[in-house]
Amino acid sequence: MYNNDTIAALATPPGIGALAIIRISGKNLLPLFKKLTNNKAPKDRLATFSSIYCPVTKEVLDSGIIIYFMAPNSFTGEDLIEINCHGGEYISKSILNALFSYNIRPANPGEFSFRAFMNGKIDLIQAEGISELIASKSSLAVKNNLNSLNGYVSNYVDKLKNKITDLLSLVEHELDFTEEEIDSTRYEILIDKLNSINNDISKIVNTSSMGKMLSSGARVVLFGPPNAGKSSLFNALLGFDRAIVSEVSGTTRDVVESWFELDGFPICLIDTAGYWDSDNYLESMGIARTKSQIELADIILFIDEQDPHHSYGRLNLELNMDKIIFVRSKIDLGVETVKSELDSLLLSTKNGDGINGLLNILSTKLSSTFGTQVTLDPIIVSKRQKHLLLDAQIISEKSLKLTKNHIETDILASMLHGLNDTLSEIIGKISNEDVVNNIFSNFCVGK
Repeated sequence: MYNNDTIAALATPPGIGALAIIRISGKNLLPLFKKLTNNKAPKDRLATFSSIYCPVTKEVLDSGIIIYFMAPNSFTGEDLIEINCHGGEYISKSILNALFSYNIRPANPGEFSFRAFMNGKIDLIQAEGISELIASKSSLAVKNNLNSLNGYVSNYVDKLKNKITDLLSLVEHELDFTEEEIDSTRYEILIDKLNSINNDISKIVNTSSMGKMLSSGARVVLFGPPNAGKSSLFNALLGFDRAIVSEVSGTTRDVVESWFELDGFPICLIDTAGYWDSDNYLESMGIARTKSQIELADIILFIDEQDPHHSYGRLNLELNMDKIIFVRSKIDLGVETVKSELDSLLLSTKNGDGINGLLNILSTKLSSTFGTQVTLDPIIVSKRQKHLLLDAQIISEKSLKLTKNHIETDILASMLHGLNDTLSEIIGKISNEDVVNNIFSNFCVGK
């Protein structure tokens, strides 16, 4: 719940480092600034080098840069002070403890962004963009989340709302007419405008798979029989030794994950245990985890050193073949190519043959599956946004269908008001306080 008490938190990660930033937000922080700097007069948004004093004991705690942001021209919309002090565990903690002794409380997770939202500095889409930006794992994710933070998605939704408002004006004007006076031409105009609204909603709903991938990463699973070279390929794609490689069959018994970026796409690469029948308890557990991973995979690299297609066929698995890339490994050993593997990628991690080709195939498959429209279209990344847009799509499609059947204009007006309210909730006009609190509680402290 929003109140006017003063909050403070460390805005940088704890631990050893050159600098630490402490953020303070509240109402009328001028007296606090003077106590922190021993009566230096603040200038709005001007960095001031000063000793940092305890506001209670007057003890010098550190020296650094202190900046005063006067309301409403700050991130939170309140008075805001940022202290840039020396890094390390002790100094930032001593400053924070001094602030807490001055009747300033620790900020809750996401409370600075929450206050920015409550004071109209950002909307909910921008707030979610901040959280996603911090968690970004690739350049495309950063670009998309910067778009959200800069209002790209919000503007798209606002334009949709304006179209609905214009249509509502037209519909409510028709309420002044009797049913007999509303001819088919007027209904054709309504249908045309509803078609445009419906297409715009569908367009942004269809970006949800790309948004999910940018947020969670594309899951690429290495799968195949024991000792096929999965862990060697895993290390080769990452560019360093992450998984243990051995000539002994069944070295990998658990799932090993690591991240890398490919042409802007965040990829969670997953090495799995060899897939075969086993009575060994630990091996069986590894195989069971492999099964769960291939079910969740966006792309599967099926690897075998002799005949990937034949080896896969013996498993009798019902997987989406569009997800699978067949890889014949260890081609440096000179095993003769068989007819069934002519469409397999030939690869050797020992001499590097085929690695670049595999990366190109992966990039192409990711582009075709998820798209590459990050810089062109707004992309939704949160489940909340997706669910509300799906609700809006249902209302829009139903309104269009009923209008084609010459629905009464008062019923259409009621449905359009509901559609407008749903889109407003995406941006942040939410009456349910628990929903808002839940969104910001997932933020890190200090943001």
